[in-house]
Parts: sequence; C-alpha cells; structure tokens
Amino acid sequence: MSNKITLSCFVHTYNQSLFIKECLNSIFSQKTKYKFEVIIIDDCSTDNTKEVVESFRKELKLDNLHFFSTKKNTGLGKKAIQELGSKIKRFLNTEYIYRIDSDDYIIDDQKFEKQISLLEENPDVVGICHHYMLIEEENGNKTICNNSITGTLSARELIKILVFNSHTIYNHTSTYLYRNIHKSPLPPQFKKDWVKGDVLYNWSMLNHGKIYFTDDVMSAYRIHKNGIWNSIPKEKQRFLNERLVYKIFKVLSFKNKCYFIIFTIQNFFKKSKKCLNF
Repeated sequence: MSNKITLSCFVHTYNQSLFIKECLNSIFSQKTKYKFEVIIIDDCSTDNTKEVVESFRKELKLDNLHFFSTKKNTGLGKKAIQELGSKIKRFLNTEYIYRIDSDDYIIDDQKFEKQISLLEENPDVVGICHHYMLIEEENGNKTICNNSITGTLSARELIKILVFNSHTIYNHTSTYLYRNIHKSPLPPQFKKDWVKGDVLYNWSMLNHGKIYFTDDVMSAYRIHKNGIWNSIPKEKQRFLNERLVYKIFKVLSFKNKCYFIIFTIQNFFKKSKKCLNF
C-alpha cells in the first residue's frame, strides 16, 4: 500500500454524541488499499461529542482521525468549514473528498474501494454516487431508496431530466465521493451566502464532469428529531424546495445555463401542445 493519502473524509457534527461512534466505525471498517484521513468538523457541540471521538481514537490507536471545533456555533456546516479553514488546510492535498454527517453511516465496507477505483478508471467523471437506506429513528423503519437513475450522465443529460421531471436524480450526501478538484471541502461558489446544501453542492460539481450513478446501496441516511432537515418547519421546507430549481440554475456554468434554458423552452412548448390537443 502506498503512503500517499488518497482521500480526505470530512465528518460534520453538532451534538451527535449518540450517533458519531457508529459513523466513525463505518468509516474505519472500510477495506481498501487507498489511505485516507478523517477530519471531524464540529460546530461547537455542547454535548460529549469530543469525548466520544477521543475515546474512539484511543481505543483504536488512530493517527488519521482529527477533531476540530469552532469557537461558537455557526448553525451551518459550510460556515464551520470556513471558520476552521486554516486548521484543515493541510488535509486538502488529496485526490478525492468524501463528506458525511455524523448521524449517518456507511453500510458497505467496500464503498471507498469501489468508488475510488471507478473514478480512477473514468477520468471524465467528477463524482460517483449510489442508492441509500433511509432509517426512521422514531419507529425503526428502514427503506431502500433505489428509485434514482443509474449510469454515467453529463450535466446536459441531468439538466434535461430535471427540467422534464422524468425521473428522480437525488441521492443523499453520504452516497457521493468526488474528485478534490478545488482542493477544498466546498466549491468556491459556496462563499456566497445563499449557496448551501447538498443539492447545490452536487450541481456545482457537475460543472466539472460527469456523475457516475451506481445501483449499489452503501450508506444509511438517518432521520431523527434533531436532524438538520427534519428540524426545519414543514412550511419552510416547502419554501426551500420551491426555490431550489432557481438556485440550481444560478450555480450552473454558462454552458449549462444555456442547456437549462433550451430544455425549459422545449418543455413549455411540449406542455402547450398537449393543452391544445386536449
């Protein structure tokens, strides 16, 4: 095995001491020839998250697990990363980057091996993702979310799907692994206040290459009362979802914006023709 660090794995956390050990266990159980560092971005937790991490590190004698915490709660993952920028800079000279929230976890110990190997074999692909398991903490229900498309798709193809709404293209943050093209946990566009969230992250990265959608199920997304999205009032969730397409358009490159406009016009005339025929 090479001594070169291939992957930087960022774990975002805030008051998730109940779940973070399971998340870390799933990461350090990966069976892969690729070396990786794990960087925990803690947004000034007030529970015993740090103590859980330190105990885990000592128990397994890990030298590739690093914990950084903000001085005060920022309320947003990207702001926590920005505040800790100078401290985590040394971990950003890697080929690939992976992001996961500490209340989620990996369920396939081959995930890193499979995803990095596929990216190594496909230089035109900027990122790779898969299906996932949805876990409802309140009732213990587990659902395999495998309705998303599969295959290697360009931004143009995915924009067409988005506009014509013929198929879901969403996969959870924990499913994606990307090339570290910006040498940063976040694309430069995330310096703007309004750019945030996993969906805009994925569309921003699409400006740099194709996305490989596989049919594996390799991570679990946990829904619970203290989760980031679940804690947002339903009315605000609807508002954010309604504005999402507009924000996606704004993070696209000029060429991809043109595709978006062309497909939107085509879709308008397609719907108009149906109405006239009716």
